Formats: sequence, structure tokens, C-alpha cells
Amino acid sequence: MTLTPLPTKTAKGISRKHCLITVDRGMGSVEEKTLWYEIPDTVPLPPDDDCDPYVLAMLMEAMLENAVLKVKGSVSARLIENLCEYQSAWHCWLPKTFSIIEVEADKLRQSEARTEGAVCAFSGGIDAAFSIWRHHHKLCGHQSKEIKLGILIQGFDINLRQERLFENSLKSATETLSDLGIPVVPLKTNYREIAKSPWEYSHAAAFAGAFNLFKKTAGACVYGSSEPYNRMVIPWGSNPVTDQFLSSGDFRFIHDGASFTRVEKTVVVSEWQKAMDNLRVCWSSSGAHLNCGECEKCVRTAMNFLSSNLQVPKSLQGHDLAAKVKKVYLRNLVLGEWEFSLEQAEKNGIEADWVDALREALRSKKTRLTNKMHHIVKAVFRKINKAVFRKIKLLR
Repeated sequence: MTLTPLPTKTAKGISRKHCLITVDRGMGSVEEKTLWYEIPDTVPLPPDDDCDPYVLAMLMEAMLENAVLKVKGSVSARLIENLCEYQSAWHCWLPKTFSIIEVEADKLRQSEARTEGAVCAFSGGIDAAFSIWRHHHKLCGHQSKEIKLGILIQGFDINLRQERLFENSLKSATETLSDLGIPVVPLKTNYREIAKSPWEYSHAAAFAGAFNLFKKTAGACVYGSSEPYNRMVIPWGSNPVTDQFLSSGDFRFIHDGASFTRVEKTVVVSEWQKAMDNLRVCWSSSGAHLNCGECEKCVRTAMNFLSSNLQVPKSLQGHDLAAKVKKVYLRNLVLGEWEFSLEQAEKNGIEADWVDALREALRSKKTRLTNKMHHIVKAVFRKINKAVFRKIKLLR
């Protein structure tokens, strides 16, 4: 897999940073595609031969293909070093999916200086709002960073066809961050249209690649954590173990807030009225509204507020939360999140229909998981017994 950087194009106030990706599968089979990012031309961009954004974006693609990643440009020597450990971790977790590959670059940048400050991914949700609020108000001590920009990306969670949703999200994000005097910059990319690596594994590397476009503005990005240290989900694209290895010599990727549960983050964000007014957590909205109010993420966020005796934001409010809890399909991935809400509600002595529904949903889910595990164990022992009996017959 070869990455060839192309000259930046600028037109109508938009700069397009892009590279040609060539995949040689042998026997004359060659596939070509282009990875691009579009960003306002007011943002100073790295030199055209700086390929850090492309290497980060396409690394897991190359690992998926078990292909040498050849770079026709420069790459941070520190990034190349860090990505060795990054690959080792992912290969250890998913050896059948991700291979350890070589990264070869025409030039390695050895001496690099970082710009002060940080950018932050901001889509309007709890994790991002929590990170920006606590860094802006220097609530994380010596770790506090000056947040220079909030970045809203179209082409990741919001796809390129969802123009209405992106416009509404950009408007609400701008209104929220203007309250702190922080500008919002929109960025568009076709990454998910050309990438094959599962998003649940590749999203942190994809975000790191996009954020590297801002290294002339800030020397770090603050990326809000998903799960806390004591309930980590592994393997998962963004986590405290591997996110640190997405850093280069001139740009640091910071996994932020993993010592807090999302319920605890919600309590902090509730102090920021603008964030509450413009909260966007939904993955299912069609665009007319920021949140559908019915999906698992919307229901879970509403419970986060109520479990702490907080008012649910208007964008999430609706009738009969208990009925919504009963309808939601509870995935294993978010089981811990629902448990946090129940623990907080019980700690605060909250008794309500939605709490009863939450308790029942968790009980039913755990019963199903136990039964499933029981059947798996029985099936394994059945196979073992058959093998043993076959050997006994052979011995006879």
C-alpha cells in the first residue's frame, strides 16, 4: 500500500488536503483511491509532503490487508516509533484481523517542535463538552490545555450525505463554544467511504489523522474518553492503552477524562447551560432534530441526568422514559453504562418507573448472558466428551 501526497487545492474558501492510495495486490491487480479532507482555507496546513495524517488514517487498513505501508513523503520519526507499539497491542487483541506491518517513508522528521494549546473534537455530546469545560476552566491541574478550536467532522459519525444534520450540528456546536470564546471549524472527509477497517476499532486513528491537519494551530488534540479506567472496553478503537501511541513529535493525541464515568461527566456538564441547551448525543437522528429521543444513546443519556437528580435537557425530553427503556435493545458494549445509571439512582435513593424498568432490563440481560454462557460451556464439554470416547474406542 503506497501513500502519495498530492498538492493542496484551494477554491471558494476551502482547502483540500489529499493523497493517492495505491494498493498493489500482485499479478497486475492494482487498486487506486484518494483520501481527502476539506477544511476552511483560513486554517494553516502542514506542508504537502507531511504524511502523518495519511499514515494515521490508513495504518489499520494496511494492517487489515497485511500490506507494507510505503510513504512517498515525510513522517515523524516519533510517530513511526509509537505506531510499532500501537500495532503490537492491536495484533495482540485481534491477531486474526490485524497484522503487524512495516511502515517505510522517504523521509523521517527527527527534530520537531510542538505549537502551544490544543484542539478538541466537538460534536455536542457529553464526553466532548466535559473535556472542553474542564480544560477551559483549568479543572485538571497541570494537565489543563488551552483549547484553541473545536472540530466538527462530517464523514465520520455524520456521513457526507447528511447535510441537514451536519448544518444543524455545526450551528449548535458554534453556539455552545461561542459561550467560551472558542471557534468551531468544520472538516469534511471521505475516509469512511474508502476505508474497510471496522469503525469500532479504527475510529481513534482516523480522528488522530484528521486532527494532525491542525498541528500549525495547536500541538495536541484532546479526545474525550468513552469508558472509565475501572470499566474499560477492550478492544475498542479509543482507549487509554493505545491512544497515546497515536502521538507524533509535533502533535500529541490525549485520551481525556478516563477517571470519570459518563454519569460523573454529566454532573459536570450540567453546570454549562449552553451545552445543556445544545446537547447532541444521538446517532439515529435524521437531521430535523439533534436527538431522536428514542434510541439507546438518547435513553441512556436521559437516565444519566435523572440518576443524579438533574433535569433532562429539552432536546432529550419526552414522555414515559420507562416505556423507552423497555423498548431499547441493550447491547453488551453499553451494559456498564446502564449499570452506572442504576448505581447512581440507588445511591441517591431514587425510586421511579424508569428505575424499575432499568433494573429489570439489566436483570434480563444478565440472565440471557448467563444462559448463553451455560450453553457454550455445555457444547464445549459435549465436544470434549465425544473426542474422549473416540480415543477410548480406538484404544480398545
